[in-house]
Amino acid sequence: MRLRPATAEDARRIFEWANDPSTRAVSFSSEPIPWETHVAWFERRLADDACQLFLACDGEEPVGQVRLDHDGARATISVSIAAEHRGRGLGVAAIREAARVADVEAIDAFILEDNARSVAAFERAGFVFAERTTIQGRAAVRLEFTRRPGSPRPGT
Repeated sequence: MRLRPATAEDARRIFEWANDPSTRAVSFSSEPIPWETHVAWFERRLADDACQLFLACDGEEPVGQVRLDHDGARATISVSIAAEHRGRGLGVAAIREAARVADVEAIDAFILEDNARSVAAFERAGFVFAERTTIQGRAAVRLEFTRRPGSPRPGT
């Protein structure tokens, strides 16, 4: 698994992945995303120094996206894998690679409580349960990856 920085040319691909019905179903906001809204969001993310937006690539083929939103020594991770590439462990690989390259002490993943597949993927990647919470009125969990000083990064 390789992460490459997203570019303006990736806007359409990420838009399509984000609007996949199964992706919308496990998102905190399940409504389809209009193109104009996505473009404005995408441009802000690319310009934001506190955001790393990547395409997860299996070899040279883009299979999903990973976003790290930094806040000091912590980051919040968001991951989605294209529908046609799910079920092959690529989500776990993308999460591990993001944790490896992130220059932070801790990474938080906020996941809908009933999204068992995503929770399991993060746990397989080395994240641990931190707390139950509510986001946008929906039951969620926060999983956390904490890097101890001098500890190896996942996947190394």
